[in-house]
Amino acid sequence: MSKIVCGFLISFVDSNDINCLMLRRSSWVSHPCTWSIPIGHAEEFEIAEYISSNNNPSVLLEVALRELKEETNLSVEDIGNVYNGYLKLTNDSKDVYIFSSIVDFEGFNGINQKILLDSENDDYSWFNLENLDYCSLMIDSFSKDFDLYFTLIYDHINSIDSMDELV
Repeated sequence: MSKIVCGFLISFVDSNDINCLMLRRSSWVSHPCTWSIPIGHAEEFEIAEYISSNNNPSVLLEVALRELKEETNLSVEDIGNVYNGYLKLTNDSKDVYIFSSIVDFEGFNGINQKILLDSENDDYSWFNLENLDYCSLMIDSFSKDFDLYFTLIYDHINSIDSMDELV
């Protein structure tokens, strides 16, 4: 059974610039002092459930939401609607599924007040595409794919008239 990793990208739109929540990994964990979205491994029983559901991505969404809760204390109620779709990245040892949500200004303020990091992370920040290029990413081998996904979300936001169209 291959390894499955699930992450959750929270984005905030500010003056047509999209920013995403990134966590800095603590110095004592794997990939120390790198930046990442909330992300973690699916448990074996979750992988088995995913396979038995004919690869229904909602099973993996639950994994991503669990990791979001564990690492930031944020729940789906805090972030609102989940973007319809996900990014799947694959390398020799694992499949990475990234789900996302786009919050408005009110949601952004609420999220900043509710974030409580776990011990695996020691800081958080909001990165836009420009400053994301300058940080050390945990999933560096996937950074071009991640940039593409980020750009697709940005293009989608710029193609709509209001945040109401995202729901």
